[in-house]
Amino acid sequence: MVLITPPQHGSYADKNAPRGKLVDHLHPLYKNIMSEFYTDGRQYFSADGKHTYAANTYYQEVAKTIQQKSRLLPITVKGDAAWVVAQIAPKRLRLTLIDGGYINPKSTQVEVSFNTIKPTKVIDIVDNTEFSLTQNKTMVTIPTGLFRFIDIELTTPL
Repeated sequence: MVLITPPQHGSYADKNAPRGKLVDHLHPLYKNIMSEFYTDGRQYFSADGKHTYAANTYYQEVAKTIQQKSRLLPITVKGDAAWVVAQIAPKRLRLTLIDGGYINPKSTQVEVSFNTIKPTKVIDIVDNTEFSLTQNKTMVTIPTGLFRFIDIELTTPL
């Protein structure tokens, strides 16, 4: 997950912002997994503003952190698709998958990984296709130029 927001910590943060901190307005599952990186688009800065890092090498640290932190999210999707997850009930999530071939649409298959949750049922709400789980993952085909709405039932509330 990548989110651009005003700085939350360090010398660049507005400690008196009327909106408060972003983390205080997010779902509790994000509370301890957020990381901040400061950049002007040319270089990265330390939180205290005293050090700079060349963007053409420091991007590797950013990418590594994003990859590590993504494993702490309930769901991740690999493949050529746009996707979003929403909690629709205490024990139910809705995953929306959209064909990522905007210019040249094509049928695509994506891997859906369940990282921090244990699903009991994964089903397409439009055509009732039920997906099998192997090692807490499933494969979903998205038809050419279309989308899938997948409901995920959980063993315990999120």
